[in-house]
Amino acid sequence: MMPNCRNEGRSPDSWKGKRLRCFKCGHQWISRSDERPLICPECRSRRYDVPSDENSCTECIYHASDDAEEFHCNQCNHVWISRISDEPLKCPRCKSRNWKGAKLPQFTCRKCGHVWRSKIEHPDRCPSCRSKTWDKDTFKLKCFRCGHKWIMNNGASPDSVRTCPSCRSTKWNELPVIKECFRCGRPFILSKRNTKCPECRGEESRTYRCGFCGMEWVSSADGAKVCPECGLVLSEKGNSEKLTELWENDSKRLNYLFKDGIGCIYLWDGPYLVSCRYLNEVLEESAMSFSSWIKHAMSERYAKFWNGVIDDMISHKDDYKENIPYLKGRLGLDEDVAEILALHFTGMSPEVISVRSNRTLKDIRMEFTKIQEAYNKSGIVVNDSVYTEDPVSSYEEEKE
Repeated sequence: MMPNCRNEGRSPDSWKGKRLRCFKCGHQWISRSDERPLICPECRSRRYDVPSDENSCTECIYHASDDAEEFHCNQCNHVWISRISDEPLKCPRCKSRNWKGAKLPQFTCRKCGHVWRSKIEHPDRCPSCRSKTWDKDTFKLKCFRCGHKWIMNNGASPDSVRTCPSCRSTKWNELPVIKECFRCGRPFILSKRNTKCPECRGEESRTYRCGFCGMEWVSSADGAKVCPECGLVLSEKGNSEKLTELWENDSKRLNYLFKDGIGCIYLWDGPYLVSCRYLNEVLEESAMSFSSWIKHAMSERYAKFWNGVIDDMISHKDDYKENIPYLKGRLGLDEDVAEILALHFTGMSPEVISVRSNRTLKDIRMEFTKIQEAYNKSGIVVNDSVYTEDPVSSYEEEKE
């Protein structure tokens, strides 16, 4: 063992706080887990702890040479120490053989969101989806009335679409206005013919209830209703936040929240937020339109249907955890910050994550600041204008 090893005397049962080094790519880091790391967070090698020579400390995996030359990749900004005496052929992180040359231009596919670098001034096609029109504006549209999907090519603008090509609705890109009856609690779609609840024909009362924290209050103000407990804005018109209760049994309830242009389904177990899913995913799996969902809401006739939705969301409530180890390694995040990002990928906004974790919104926004800083260090390009069904796939390391 190397003399004066900084981990000498540490309990062999704990890896937390040890300074580690990968013998494959030269990356150094401090372990934050009590267990032995499975892979190097840079090159993702499982044999990172196999020493390359006799002058190495197998306890902390730290190379003994202090005069080793450092190399810098101009393509991904990776810095490493080579295990060989000759100059490296390629960068161990991005695999580029042009690691000493001028930084290559970066391209983003407007079809699938893939990001890559290339020596070619204008690539013929996207290396991921193989599209030859990767640099053309493409819009994937969906009719909120009938659920029909279609793609616009040749640089056409969505503003030019007047009607849905399937149902011919002129309001294809507008969700139906939902109104909740404050007498019987049933939601219904507001129209020229239906201005009152079709079940009880009741008028609106002055009592409001926040579907997130369960707070109830009385207000005589018109327009936006702000929950005095969690600050969520519940509005029937004119604002970006709309909450609709879909179903409730003895302890669990489902609600739909449209916030900042995104619609999500939430499952609650008492005061605890169990899981969240994007509205379009749930509608596609159930082969139903948005209007049908609202007609089924709070109806005992469809109790079996709603309980099935609850059971399905419970069975997948922990799916987001599968991305946590990868986000930690790819972005260098702490466990709790990686969990926040994984929850965000399920559709939860910072406000919703604040309610779920019982932390202040200020704390959650500070964590998102750390996530953004990790983006900048990792070289990942965040392009929210490109729709990507699997956002984690965009975090794969760039290839030639």
